[in-house]
Amino acid sequence: MFCPHCGAQLPDGTAFCTSCGKPTAQQAPDQQAFQQQPYQQQPTGGSGAPADDFNPKILSEKFMANVKNPAGWGIPAYVALGGAFLFFISLFLPYLSAKVFSVVSVSFMSSGFFHILLAFIFILLVDFTAIANRGLSMMCAGGVMLLFTIFEAIGNSSSVTSFGVGFVFMLIGSLAAVGGGVWKFLNEKKGI
Repeated sequence: MFCPHCGAQLPDGTAFCTSCGKPTAQQAPDQQAFQQQPYQQQPTGGSGAPADDFNPKILSEKFMANVKNPAGWGIPAYVALGGAFLFFISLFLPYLSAKVFSVVSVSFMSSGFFHILLAFIFILLVDFTAIANRGLSMMCAGGVMLLFTIFEAIGNSSSVTSFGVGFVFMLIGSLAAVGGGVWKFLNEKKGI
């Protein structure tokens, strides 16, 4: 037996060609229609595929839908939003204190424009992903905020300075942002 489409030699009675994959015999019309339809992934509930968490279009649609219904955000989103708020407040509080001679407090706002811009971007990312109610992206945004806090701590630590209340607020805020994302992500995995 030979394939009527590509001419490959096949064992007798073979329904599909092993070379080109096309049917070798005439099939019922409903079978042909079923086999000719290309595979399309069906939309999933909850978080969907992990790639959906980082799709800007899906995130913005979810964000716009949730803006109108703050009661449906859930506790993890409010935890992340509270963390972003604490992170924002930390920008205006004393960040470092000098241990030598007199106590001098330096706020995070004096760190420079680049640091302030990064901090605001992280705050906006956490707010956006929390309102969009996407656990994985919320967890990643909070994680970036936490890494920023850790790098700030490493860069500003010395024997003559100690961290002030601004750093504590920044650390608690970034941990809350990550915690809210992890909480939401776990809820999505459980189907809650």
